[in-house]
Amino acid sequence: MRPTVRRLAIPLLSALVAAAASSCSSSAGTGPGGPELAARLGARVELAAARSRWAAKAPARYRYVFSRSCECLTEATQAARIEVERSVGNPEVITSLTYASGGSAVENRYRALFPSVDGLFDLVQDALDRRAAGLVVSYDPQLGYPRSISIDYDAVMVDDEVVLHASDLEAVP
Repeated sequence: MRPTVRRLAIPLLSALVAAAASSCSSSAGTGPGGPELAARLGARVELAAARSRWAAKAPARYRYVFSRSCECLTEATQAARIEVERSVGNPEVITSLTYASGGSAVENRYRALFPSVDGLFDLVQDALDRRAAGLVVSYDPQLGYPRSISIDYDAVMVDDEVVLHASDLEAVP
């Protein structure tokens, strides 16, 4: 799709989805409808557009700093520098994972807590699929990757919230 058409298609698609969803209604206790459904559909459209930007513009090798704020293990909340290699048709591979402060390697048992950018997209998708009570995502306007993700899976549960940040993303030669 040409860039001009894509710029027009995403807002138009978002408006159509929102208009269709706003015409839906539901009784209390039978599920989301109206504005809530429109917001969820809009978030899915926004996620798809961001993934598309990332797929088109992401460098073959990149590094970024990842941080997490939650009621979690200390090892999970320390900022880490993640280096990733991408290749067409294959999943991203994390080639280096060190804590940003001090540069020590992240232990293998904690590696799964530190995602690539594709992993960040997967976390947003998972929150949408699980109908998280709260989800706020900000995407990089040029590359599309999630810069900030705030998830509250259950509005009445205490300490299930998590905030993730991706910063200092740069291409690696």
